[in-house]
Amino acid sequence: RVVKGVNLDVGLSPALQGVWFMAANKEGGRRAKDVEPYDDFSERMVKVYAAYDEQCQREGAVDFAELMLRSYELLSRNEMLRDHYRNRFKHILVDEFQDTSRVQRDLVYLLRESSESRSRRAPGTLPAAADLDTSGLLIVGDLKQSIYGFRVADVTVVGQAPPALRGQCSRGSGEGSHALSRAVHTRP
Repeated sequence: RVVKGVNLDVGLSPALQGVWFMAANKEGGRRAKDVEPYDDFSERMVKVYAAYDEQCQREGAVDFAELMLRSYELLSRNEMLRDHYRNRFKHILVDEFQDTSRVQRDLVYLLRESSESRSRRAPGTLPAAADLDTSGLLIVGDLKQSIYGFRVADVTVVGQAPPALRGQCSRGSGEGSHALSRAVHTRP
């Protein structure tokens, strides 16, 4: 409906391209108004994105990428809410980290930012991997198993993980880190 509403060719390919364009921008933390078109096609895609957002607002509907973007916007802009959830969730496990997007990574970073980093970070900026309190954080991921590139997963987030966790298994109890030398399989 949205693609037809902005007079774009309604074949399957343009509709899918619109979905991918919107997802990539939402998962990158950008609203339609923040996207700079660089050619005629991207200009049409920005129009589709804006029309889709308007339609969803009218209908009270959200997609998965919108849920992530709204969560990110709320936590990044509201320190009191961020502190509430930071205190509520002392331990965070992220499985399949290689299949997360930048906005999902940023949500984790906002929730695990160290108190020292919070006191010195400029307003409107995000914490870096080195600014995290990793004592309650366990990240599990394997670059060789990334399968969600089509869904805007960004495998580079694994390489940007906190140095204390990269290639390691952190117990989160202050006991240090332990390198995994082989995969661990359980039997029923």
